Order: sequence, then structure tokens, then C-alpha cells
Amino acid sequence: GIPSAPVSVQVLNRTAHGIRISWVPGFDAFSALNNCSVQVKEVVPRGNISLQAFHTSVPPHVYHIQQLEPMEEYSIRVSCRNEVGWSAFSPWITASTTEGAPTMPPLNIMVSFNESSSSLEIHWVKPPLERIHGELQGYLIWYRWHNSEGMVSHQEMGKNG
Repeated sequence: GIPSAPVSVQVLNRTAHGIRISWVPGFDAFSALNNCSVQVKEVVPRGNISLQAFHTSVPPHVYHIQQLEPMEEYSIRVSCRNEVGWSAFSPWITASTTEGAPTMPPLNIMVSFNESSSSLEIHWVKPPLERIHGELQGYLIWYRWHNSEGMVSHQEMGKNG
């Protein structure tokens, strides 16, 4: 017969681009389960890809969903198959990926010379919110200049734009 739906889908660990899940297979109806389908969708859809499906052989009843977006909430459910057919899906669970590094540098960088203080001022616009993937903590500024020994490089931390 057709197997029962998997139960107890749970998150084992999360990264910026992946969620590792496990589940307990349902009753196999006396025919060994040979693979499972993991369906994943964004809780708040951003693009036109509404649902992704991944297939994995079992056991083990574990799957690492990869290539996800950082700081995003996902709905996940699982169905398994024996030689007769597919089970119903487990109930949806929700899980989110963790913070990730920004995927875009600061924009509109402008450098100006302040004559009164003999200093360079650097201004920039922070990356778009959806490209920061977390809480922005600071900026790394690299600069270099020529002196009598040649090229000299430095780096400093900047706090805002």
C-alpha cells in the first residue's frame, strides 16, 4: 500500500545558505521506502520561483537544503515513496537561515580633500537593505598613497556613510 506521511520534521542546524532537517518516516505499508521529496518555499515569496523540490535516497532520513538566501524564512515539508507510490506530505514547518555577509559593496563613493584639516573625507551610501543580509556592523576602508619609499597601504574601520 501507500506509505503514511512522514512526521516530526525538525531542523538540525542552520547556516546563512542552508538548513539541515531530519524526519521520522511514516508506516511504510510493508514496502521499503526508497526516497523522499523535500519541498521548500519562501514564507514571503520574493521571486517567481514559488516552490523548490529536492529528492534524496533514504535512509538516513536527513537532508541538507542548500543554496538558500540568508536571513530568509522558509516553509518545508516532506513526502516519502515506496514501490507503490508517494505518501501524503508532512505538515509544513518553518525555519529561517542565519545572517550572511553583504553581497554588495557600498555605493556612490566620493572622496574630497578638506583643506582646513588637511584630511581626505570619504562618503558613501550603504548597500540596499536586501543585500546586507543582517545587521551592518561597519566598513573596512583600504587606502594607499605614495611616499619616498613607494606605495603604502592602510586599512581602517568606518562606522557610517
